[in-house]
Amino acid sequence: MQSHPSGFTNVLRLMAAFVAASMVMGLLAAGIAIPFVGATGATAKAAVGTFDALPTELTMPVLAQQTRILANDGSTELATLYTENRTVVPLTAVSKYMRDAQVAIEDDRYYEHGGIDTRGLLRAFVATMRGDTQGASTITQQYVRQALVTNALLNDDQAKADAAMERRGIAGVVRKLQEAKYAIELEKQKSKDQILEGYLNLVFYGANSYGVEAAAIRYFGVHAKDLTLPQAAMIAGIPQAPTTYNPLVPDNAERAISRRNDVLDRMAATGKASPAEVAAAKKSPLGINPQILKPNCESAVDKWVCLYVEHWLVKNVPALGKTESERKARLLRGGLTIKTTLDVNLIKSTRQILTDWIPSEQEKDVGTAAAVVEPGTGKVLAIGQSSQPTNDLVWSVDSDLGQGGGFQIGSTAKMYAVVEALKKGLGAWTTLNATPSGTVYDQSRFRAGECDAMGGPWRVGNFEGTQGGRMSLQAATVYSVNTAFADLATRIGVCDTKALMKDMGLHKADGSAYGDVSPSIILGADNASPLTMAASFATLAAGGRYCEPYPVESITQYDGTKLDLKVGTCRDTTVSP
Repeated sequence: MQSHPSGFTNVLRLMAAFVAASMVMGLLAAGIAIPFVGATGATAKAAVGTFDALPTELTMPVLAQQTRILANDGSTELATLYTENRTVVPLTAVSKYMRDAQVAIEDDRYYEHGGIDTRGLLRAFVATMRGDTQGASTITQQYVRQALVTNALLNDDQAKADAAMERRGIAGVVRKLQEAKYAIELEKQKSKDQILEGYLNLVFYGANSYGVEAAAIRYFGVHAKDLTLPQAAMIAGIPQAPTTYNPLVPDNAERAISRRNDVLDRMAATGKASPAEVAAAKKSPLGINPQILKPNCESAVDKWVCLYVEHWLVKNVPALGKTESERKARLLRGGLTIKTTLDVNLIKSTRQILTDWIPSEQEKDVGTAAAVVEPGTGKVLAIGQSSQPTNDLVWSVDSDLGQGGGFQIGSTAKMYAVVEALKKGLGAWTTLNATPSGTVYDQSRFRAGECDAMGGPWRVGNFEGTQGGRMSLQAATVYSVNTAFADLATRIGVCDTKALMKDMGLHKADGSAYGDVSPSIILGADNASPLTMAASFATLAAGGRYCEPYPVESITQYDGTKLDLKVGTCRDTTVSP
């Protein structure tokens, strides 16, 4: 007679171990036949030792939860970030119908056994060894299995995840034995309600909905605590085959109703619902009220606002993680509530104004962008742009926060020359010489060499129709006369103006110092982002106080605690009120 392979022998030993251990714990009902080995005497002692040698420590995964980005009113949702659409809720926030339905269809003896249903498990062992596959898993065992799979996937270990789901042959038997051992130990550590709560928050309910709260909202637009009997029965039936019973899949309605009714029948059979309740529930339609998911920034209230906030958090909040990749993962899995400084009405108004000027569907390679900053605080109230939805560049912010390259700031740069002139005692009525358009200036006239910013001869042109001659600083500003400002630059100095720009927070979109091109920086030849410009201009409105712009007010973890957030950095500048 041939001997069994060592692997098969080990399986038999483990099976004997399980049966013997079950007997010791009083889990085997009288009259159960033991198919492989008599668990008595020395055999039982050895078998129990073998079963006891299986690992018992199971690390429960930190469940991925969706992160919500809110407007400054603390309630309007701007975006939802997640890898798994899940919101963890306590068992008390799940309707009794839902709890009873899940137990009835998955494990009607859940509150009676010690983590394993021995009778069903032995039947499954025999079937598995014959090449068949049967479940026979308790809710605790299913919870263990899902935890093992989740942990493996979190560690990018697909092989281990596959092993945790193996059903066939020797590997399937070994998996079930280990699963049973974990389940027994878990029930020693947690109450039945704690395990059921974990299960209901972990399990996949189809339609990208993880956990019962996400499923309730996805399918019916209600919270888990408000699920009715037929709603709960439908959701409880989905985990067995999430695609087959997903009512949102075309042509699945009849299967979903049939499965729901199976759950209702089990609830009636186990006394969790009366025959009258079940009959009424069966007559009801599915009543699906599907809620459109808003995953990540693609479906946000404003895609570019969402991208900016996400990039800012990853770049600027060490409390989210040591590295940028860790911070991004925390955003997608951490169940955070992020209250921003952003005003949803102002966002919509900004977008409307921009698209009225330059519609996003226009064919020319032209776009617009804007930013709004609150003076004296640095709070970003809105950003916006007119561009195709497929564009992932956030034009309103610096390149490290949106990958945009900024824009030449043009005549808005004249504000800095005006401020520098006022600092030097020149008044609004100071006379300037607006030479004819096309006048060539020698660089030496601007004293640019004092800050190593020399260049070649500078030809200055005016907008067609712009008046020339002698005019006041006020008139030159109102009519934006370039040659008049070139004359002003010879008086105030390019280097001092460049220093003022830096003092007021102006920098290029890549973060480097503004003013590589001189003296044309007076006329805005260099680039900056709209947000940088808005924050810089806000310095004047704040009486000379510059504040670093920021979009986030607070970050709250799922347990209610707040993460450390350093924002609102302000400083006084050389600009006097």
